[in-house]
Amino acid sequence: MGDFFYDDGTWSSDLREDKTCIGVVFYTGNPALHDESLKREHPDCVNGLVIGAFADETNYWQSAVYDCGISVGEWIGANVPSLMPPLTGTLEDDGLNRMVGFSNTQALIAFDADESNSGWPLEILDNFREYQENSPVPPESSSGWYIPSVKELSLLCSGEYDGNIWNMQMPDVSNLERVNASLAKISRHSPIIGTSYYWSSSEYSALEALGLDMLSGKVAYTVKDTYPWRIRCVLAF
Repeated sequence: MGDFFYDDGTWSSDLREDKTCIGVVFYTGNPALHDESLKREHPDCVNGLVIGAFADETNYWQSAVYDCGISVGEWIGANVPSLMPPLTGTLEDDGLNRMVGFSNTQALIAFDADESNSGWPLEILDNFREYQENSPVPPESSSGWYIPSVKELSLLCSGEYDGNIWNMQMPDVSNLERVNASLAKISRHSPIIGTSYYWSSSEYSALEALGLDMLSGKVAYTVKDTYPWRIRCVLAF
C-alpha cells in the first residue's frame, strides 16, 4: 500500500515526475469480490483500490431526507432490481463488510436521475460529479471514480480486517498514515489527514447513511442532513 497510481494505469513505489499521478493505492486484492456490477463492467479490475489525490469537499448526503420518506435501497429494490441496493445492516454478512462502492454509486445515480426523486436530490452526488470534472481522467483500464462503500473507507484507514468492521474496538490507522505519507508528496492535493468524518455510499436506513471517522477508524452513521461530512472518490484497477 502507498504506491503511486498514474493516469496511464501504471503504478510505482516511488513518485515518477514524468507521469501524472492521480491517486495512491490503499488496497491490493480483487475489489470486485462482492460487487457484481464492477465484475461485469470492468472484469480486469482485480488488482486493488486507489484513493483519489485531489481535493475533497464537505456536503450533506441528502438534505431533503425528511421529505423523501424512502431509502435509496428500498427505491432501487422496487424500481431497478438489476442493481444492488446500497442499504445495509450491521451484521458480519451484510453489505457493511463488502467492497461494493461501485455498485452503490450506480444505485445512487439511478435514484437521483429519476424525475420522481427530483424533490430530494442526493447532494453526495454533487461532490462525485465535481470530482469527475476537476480530477484527471482515470485510465480506461480502471473503473473510473466512484464513492467508496463504508468497507472501502475502513480498508483505507485500517487495512484488512477479517471480522465485522462494526465491532472494531481499537482500529489500526497505520494504513491511512502510509497513504497520507504518499499523498503528501503529490502536488495539487488535499490528503485525508485523519481528523474528519467521510461519507460513504452505504445507507443505514431511510434517514441515515454510513461514514467513517478517519481519526479513530470507527464506522459511524448519522441522519443524512445532519453534518456536511467530507467526500473523496476512489477507483478500482
